[in-house]
Amino acid sequence: MKQLIDLHMHSIYSSDGEYTPKELLELSKKAGYRFISITDHNSIKGSIEAIKLSKNYNIKVYSGIELDCNIKGINIHLLGYDFKGDINPFIEVEENVLKLEKQRATLMLEKAFGLGLKFDKEKAYVKGFDGIVTGESIAEAALNDARNIDNEILKPYRKNGNRSDNPYVNFYWDYFSMGKPCYVPIEFMSFEEANKMILDAKGISIIAHPSITVKRNPELIKYMINKGVSGIEVYSSYHNEDDIYYYNNLCDELNVIKSIGTDFHGKTKPSIHLGSIKTDIQNNLIEYFENR
Repeated sequence: MKQLIDLHMHSIYSSDGEYTPKELLELSKKAGYRFISITDHNSIKGSIEAIKLSKNYNIKVYSGIELDCNIKGINIHLLGYDFKGDINPFIEVEENVLKLEKQRATLMLEKAFGLGLKFDKEKAYVKGFDGIVTGESIAEAALNDARNIDNEILKPYRKNGNRSDNPYVNFYWDYFSMGKPCYVPIEFMSFEEANKMILDAKGISIIAHPSITVKRNPELIKYMINKGVSGIEVYSSYHNEDDIYYYNNLCDELNVIKSIGTDFHGKTKPSIHLGSIKTDIQNNLIEYFENR
């Protein structure tokens, strides 16, 4: 069964994305997609650009964004889609988050050097994002610096290492994500604020890859659903069969939609490919979006 819909991918408007919206449309066409959404981190620009180009590719593009937010002390990602109202507040969100990320760049570099990693800090700054570094960009700079060839910390992320499938983002999760040694806090908006922003723009909100954020916390997920969230990203590159089974059943229990997203980034997550998710629920998802 060919995957026809993918509602989670990232362009160069994300600090960890590799491809332009045009390139994503070209790749999506090759993958056989008919429906997509580009959901950049705290930015709606990529999806709007793709919508303008989509008529040349025979692909329906829904507007989309992936908002960083916090719920009960947990940093999560909330996907927003298919906005039929005012999207200007999302432009302001992007500007604010970029400002906050720039402010923490120096401390992130200091923590990386504190691990004993060697790299030219200029190479850790994300191209096209003035003054911003990420855990992924630090990993790329360090892994490509010959001075670290024997560094024990980096061995799991090199070829044949147990974290080498997606080395850059795995390094981020292991060292720079919440609760890890190099984590630098950033004050994202609350879940309630993010969800309200999506609903005010007459969009749909979906919980992204819950297995790596809210985990199997049915009470927390039910709280989010009761606040107007429409569904859960059940079919994700992060989810194994057991995860899919669990979130599938939870969606049935809560009577919410089951979404599909690869979370394709390009080189940041090289093991993730467009068209890699096969499921027979995609027609239900397409029908839901097309009949809004």
